[in-house]
Amino acid sequence: MVLITISQDLICFFQEKILQWVENNLEKYPWRQNRTPYRVLISEILLTRTNVAQVIPVYTKFIKKYPNLDDFLETSYEILSKLISSLGLLYRAKKMVDLIKIIKEEYDMKIPKTFKALKHLPGIGEYGANAILCFGYNKREGLIDTNFVRIFSRFFNAKSKTKTPKTDKFLWSFSKEIVPEKNYISYNYGVIDFANKICSSRKPRCNSCILKELCFYYNQHF
Repeated sequence: MVLITISQDLICFFQEKILQWVENNLEKYPWRQNRTPYRVLISEILLTRTNVAQVIPVYTKFIKKYPNLDDFLETSYEILSKLISSLGLLYRAKKMVDLIKIIKEEYDMKIPKTFKALKHLPGIGEYGANAILCFGYNKREGLIDTNFVRIFSRFFNAKSKTKTPKTDKFLWSFSKEIVPEKNYISYNYGVIDFANKICSSRKPRCNSCILKELCFYYNQHF
């Protein structure tokens, strides 16, 4: 349950502006094309604590080598370590091998469709589970990462109630509540890209921001 009062008009303004911006500005990353639960899962593991630019060539090679889940289920730690070595954080290779074992033994060689089951998979946290449900299974889910935390704090003045915003139940509840009923995939991708391109952590482009009219941060600082 959201603990702050925000008007529906403000929520609609935010949703509409983000979806309008998406039409001409959304990044076309390879994991956003031809989406499947499997491809989204792989991308979420590879993107963990890693720069997007670094992940693009590795993800492309990965999907070429393992185009579907059945192919991926036949891999090994040695092969995976070599394939993702340029990204560092090689513990991910071990997590992927453990993930393969669980999918084989517990989920009938299929990627699970529930939040609880997805979080049970090695390397998949709260954000990853919701991202797979949204982008892979086309379910209406809210997301929270540093991008959403920053925009929600600046635009809505919706701030974390804890020292770890990305696991704050209040922010997760807030994010879920304001996801549009339609076009929620474009909306979620849009918030991520808008946060990176416009509402960046350093030197946000406030004067050219399409949200500035009703933005709490803008109206406090300009």
